[in-house]
Amino acid sequence: MIEETDANNSLTEVSSFEELESKMTDKELLKLKFARKLAVAVSENQEMRSFLKREALEMINNDYDVFYPVVKDKSIKGSDLKSSADPSSFRNVLLQYFDSESELIEIEQQLPLLTIFVPALPENSFSAQNWNTADVTQNPVVAVRLSTSNDVPMIDNTHDHEYVLESDLIPAYPVIVVKDNERIQLNNGNSINSQKNSNPCHTNSLIAANPSFSYIDNNFDPCVTYSGGGSNGGASNHTPCDPRFPSVPGRDTTVDQYLTDAYNVFNGAITNPWHRDNIYYQLTPSQTEGAFVGGRFAEAVTYFQLAGHAPSLFSTMSDQTAATGDNDPVNANHNWDHDQRNRTPWTDGFFEMEVIVIDNSKTRNLVSTPRLFSARPEQLFEYGQETVVRRRGAWPITWQRTYWRPIITGFKGMDLMSNELGSQNVRINPWDLQNYSNNWTYKFSEIDNTVEVTDVTTASRKYNQNFEYNASLDDVVKVGLKYGASLEESITNSRSSKFTEGSDRIGEFDVAFYDRMLNLNPCDGKLYPRLYSTSQLQVEIRPVQVEF
Repeated sequence: MIEETDANNSLTEVSSFEELESKMTDKELLKLKFARKLAVAVSENQEMRSFLKREALEMINNDYDVFYPVVKDKSIKGSDLKSSADPSSFRNVLLQYFDSESELIEIEQQLPLLTIFVPALPENSFSAQNWNTADVTQNPVVAVRLSTSNDVPMIDNTHDHEYVLESDLIPAYPVIVVKDNERIQLNNGNSINSQKNSNPCHTNSLIAANPSFSYIDNNFDPCVTYSGGGSNGGASNHTPCDPRFPSVPGRDTTVDQYLTDAYNVFNGAITNPWHRDNIYYQLTPSQTEGAFVGGRFAEAVTYFQLAGHAPSLFSTMSDQTAATGDNDPVNANHNWDHDQRNRTPWTDGFFEMEVIVIDNSKTRNLVSTPRLFSARPEQLFEYGQETVVRRRGAWPITWQRTYWRPIITGFKGMDLMSNELGSQNVRINPWDLQNYSNNWTYKFSEIDNTVEVTDVTTASRKYNQNFEYNASLDDVVKVGLKYGASLEESITNSRSSKFTEGSDRIGEFDVAFYDRMLNLNPCDGKLYPRLYSTSQLQVEIRPVQVEF
């Protein structure tokens, strides 16, 4: 056990609470004001604690977030009634702790994504599931997640004490967090959920409660999916010989028959075959004309694993503060041993992973397709932890608190192949060469906020030309394997792409239509999905069947 206290048994803090508060933005000060009032309310009102637990377990966005704009008019007594006039509504009960309603109105107006998060802390020390709201010893401290500091202001109303928790520590006692929501956005009129109100699941959902908001991706909508996803421990056994390409043991069992057929039909028949010619146009060495199969298949990320220096990548992805430079990737040459502290993600729940694909569609102005998925820290990282004891307060009144400092030891991989209802997937678009360029760029990030930025670029992109109308099929067909006789067409124009401001870029790479989808491992004679690797990523990209 590591105990870090000064000679007077009081905390030697990295920065005082007052110093941290003086550096907060206006909106962060409003979060702090809200947190202070909430801290008093949850310590005095068991019904409010039970209410927050119930709402967190609803997982409105596939994380344990209590989204204030949606729950503020709900009764804390457990009633389904929603009324701003109900004296037992969450807002009206909380309002009793404010000096005036104008204070709360300002918070509501300036913080439209205000959220109360109930974290799942290590060793089952605290979570929404095991929170005993009737036990006053579990009255939570209230933390505030900042964007200007990695350290965490903590309001302990039970002990009438405010302090700063160092960014590399995780509490081992009940804590709830006031923060902005990273999975929900203000509806701009083009919500991905705008057509889903007929879904019975949405009766009590975010959309039905307030159409001003929407999920930033379907993977965060509990009516479409639930958070989770399988975990694969990654490569652990060495093959008896060198397969000449990277692969994840066991992934040969995930290869569908249509992929094997596309590999076999060209194997030995032609040099450097385009497997996707068979998938999307049903072409073979003897059948060299075929129409696009429509939306039967779509490109997808089917496996995701981080790589590189695990502790530094964990810290970077957990960091809410803006990166230096223009969202630069993690600097692989940085000497992380000299960093004072690493950020831990306990105040923000699951990671929100973003995939932006530059597919250069001819039929829409935006050249990029964004997709997002959830990842719990334990799904991406292997880690142990050491125990740290702090004494809070000031002599002669002090008390002991226990924390964990995670020790990151490696990576885990996520399987994104499941077709079970509610499972996560990362499907992009069917690869129609008439409408998309021959090369797509995949960019991976962990997003820290939901501010989308649109950029306009001028670039030259290449497209296949070997298409013509076939009267007998009454359809446009691809003529010839690969490029046919026409080679490529270059088109130069200006169009827009989107990215999320403040994200931590993890890596990017290009995928070409002609890339092999499978590789034959000469060591075991099995076919493995192609693995795209960068210094910080190992990712499978392949077509998956979406229509049957």
